[in-house]
Amino acid sequence: MRSPALTDADDRLDEALRETFPASDPVILDRVAGKENWDVANDLRRLEVAHLNRLAAETLALYVATKGCRWHISGPRRHDHQRLLDELATRLLASLDGLTERVRKLGAGTISSIWDVETHASRRCPPMCSAPEMLGWLLGETRSLATLMHDCRRLAETAGDIATSGLLEPWIEDAEGRCLLLQDAINHAN
Repeated sequence: MRSPALTDADDRLDEALRETFPASDPVILDRVAGKENWDVANDLRRLEVAHLNRLAAETLALYVATKGCRWHISGPRRHDHQRLLDELATRLLASLDGLTERVRKLGAGTISSIWDVETHASRRCPPMCSAPEMLGWLLGETRSLATLMHDCRRLAETAGDIATSGLLEPWIEDAEGRCLLLQDAINHAN
């Protein structure tokens, strides 16, 4: 008989797998069928790669949205906001190569087209509104990205992938720093 702690961990892994992989994925089918040869390490790695690919897609989508806000922002502090948004976009793009390279080092494929980004990312277009509202929208999206980075780091640690966990740490700090910069810009825009 399995211990309650093992059953609880198993249930959490099942839930994470269902959220990440389509129902027709062999990982899910094997898990549901209760196959004894289920490979936890391999499936954790697949889950980690799926999360990293989603993070790369979300990062690229947020980069494009940030540039879109930069192109459309208006108001008395427009030039200050444009410089800030250029800086934030540059920092987003800087992390993208590292993310995709890490996925390749894990032996998997990564996003390779705009259609892959559309498949993996949940970002929507930024609103065309006042500067404080636009910056507020970017703040919310940046917080969501930081949360996804924390989730990826925890998953990497669960999978025993210290390299990925360590790689994500400065990007998490940078995302939290971008949140502070956006909050400051919102406070000064009002």
